[in-house]
Amino acid sequence: TTGVHCCGATDWRLVSQAGPTVLALPAEDEVLDEAGAIGTHLERGGWIAWGAVPTDQPVGTDADRLWRRLTALWCELVRLGCDPALLRTQALVTPACGLAGHGISQAARWLDIAAELAARVRAALSRLSEVAGTDLLRDGEPTVSTYHAFAGQLVAEHGLLLGVEPDLRLVADASRFQRAARVVGSSRASIASLSTHLPTVIADVIALDGQLSDHLVQTPDVRSWHRQLHGELAAVPSNPRIRAALEAAAKRDELLDLVDLYREAKAADGVCDFADSMAWGARLAVECPSVGTALRERFTVTLLDEYQDTSVAQRRMLQGLFSGVEHTSGRGHPVTAVGDPCQAIYGWRGASVDNLDAFPDHFPLADGRRAPVHSLSINRRCGADVLAAANTLASRLYEQHRGVEPLEPSPAAGCGEVSVALLPDVAAEVELVADRVLDARAEAEALAPHRPPARWSDIAVLVRTGAEVAALAAALRRRGVPVEVVGLSGLLSQPEVADVVATLEVVHSLTANAALLRLLTGPRWRIGARDLALLGRRARELSGHVDVAGDGLPARLEAAVTGVDPTEVVSLCDALDDPGDEPYSVQARVRFSALARELTQLRRFVGEPLTDVARRVVEMTGLDVELASMPAPESVQARDNLALLLDAVGDFAGSDPYASLHGLLAYL
Repeated sequence: TTGVHCCGATDWRLVSQAGPTVLALPAEDEVLDEAGAIGTHLERGGWIAWGAVPTDQPVGTDADRLWRRLTALWCELVRLGCDPALLRTQALVTPACGLAGHGISQAARWLDIAAELAARVRAALSRLSEVAGTDLLRDGEPTVSTYHAFAGQLVAEHGLLLGVEPDLRLVADASRFQRAARVVGSSRASIASLSTHLPTVIADVIALDGQLSDHLVQTPDVRSWHRQLHGELAAVPSNPRIRAALEAAAKRDELLDLVDLYREAKAADGVCDFADSMAWGARLAVECPSVGTALRERFTVTLLDEYQDTSVAQRRMLQGLFSGVEHTSGRGHPVTAVGDPCQAIYGWRGASVDNLDAFPDHFPLADGRRAPVHSLSINRRCGADVLAAANTLASRLYEQHRGVEPLEPSPAAGCGEVSVALLPDVAAEVELVADRVLDARAEAEALAPHRPPARWSDIAVLVRTGAEVAALAAALRRRGVPVEVVGLSGLLSQPEVADVVATLEVVHSLTANAALLRLLTGPRWRIGARDLALLGRRARELSGHVDVAGDGLPARLEAAVTGVDPTEVVSLCDALDDPGDEPYSVQARVRFSALARELTQLRRFVGEPLTDVARRVVEMTGLDVELASMPAPESVQARDNLALLLDAVGDFAGSDPYASLHGLLAYL
């Protein structure tokens, strides 16, 4: 067992991340600032040795005062998010630091007080055990799992009942895109209605496969529904909405063929994804009653958290395991769901808020009555003004969901602060947010001048969309604020990363005009508008496109069908290789030639491992040298961003020897 104790002020979050089993902390108010680190340590199974008996002052004749102080500290930690049970069951009581500096008799007295205080903790746990009907000290901890992990364990233990091998390898997004890209790239199926943009088709195949699993629908069921839809709409006069519905059905039919091939590829490779395991878990719960019986005997009480974000498959699995038509099949089994229908944010990936609204009917009491609903309306995180603003914005949602009450602040809550700004444009908005980050750090230091300086990493900027992430990051860096953009989508908005991805797109596809324009207009090549217009004209000539003059019918028909045939797409890469005799500036002609040579050389290495291809792009474009010459903070962050991109490429290519560049670009 590894334990860590530090006599002075330290970053306990960093210490906890090192993985010790025991953290020795003083039972003082100063640890409240580390509530997050303490909670994470306890949830990971760690213990806290509380230095609850001071060694630098008299302690009295018994442990009453120390007991009150320790429990008050625990109450504050609970208010800040720590688990109340873990605080008590994973606790040791010790004297504070400094015991060795005293005589034997005094040290023995302090150890006796610590033992008395520990006995108080055990006695309190015993009383709680009587109320809970279980021994909190000996019955162990509850089983905690995500819904997907629970389904995966269910399939591993009982999957053979459905003919599903228990040793299937669970794959994440990168591997899914690899396999789907391979299927789409090698398919000879008709794609008359699908997009010719490969990343779009790959993403559509993965999305449809996941939605079918989330809703427990098979591909033949969808085809049958399409035939029924065609029959019904054939008897109705055509209009734009009907034609759009038929076109969507035709596209979906073609996608279904690719989904079948994709599922065959997963089966052949012995892999599955989260949606597959959830669908199998739902089938086990519905089709195999013995599985539900075994689970109800194993878990006498079930708590479902964030229930508003569960999918149809998840609800069917849970209902099949822990509820039923009769008492003998699970009706009335103790199940409690906690959730807020006004916070349902995962509808885009199959979640259904109806699961929470219909919980009383899906999980009735043993006598068949609807399960009771209790409202948890006290919010202990926000001030009164913050909640008033939130309730105003959510008022229409409250009207849609029966039994949901507006949130109320706790009696101890302050007013809070809500700041609203109406600005002329996005640029002003970005500057304001960057200034507010500086102000927030200054305010934190002013409120606690004797504590260690506030860390930049304690401040987060949340955005609704990623469109302004790059501008926000640039504005913060101009103010000397170190920035980490979280998530792959945010990473791709960083200039140095976007340049590498754009180069990969141009290397892969001769028609990646948008990516090539980014390179041409960027700081390295700096091609002006006049030369770009001439290059575009040359590209149209090389594609065989002929402008039809005039406003008559032939001109309008020609404009309507331009670009429909993918073989007639204008390619700026062709013009770059053969710029012709257009009156370009001297500098532009030289830069066109240099970029064309560079891209041609990079295309020779496309067959290499993807990580090597990405590194060649960084080296050949001189991006690594450029970043090294930047000022220190910006240089370090930009190089870290490139390292994260290379890590993402490595993760994508690591599990599949056939990983392709077009699959990587679709994934990104």
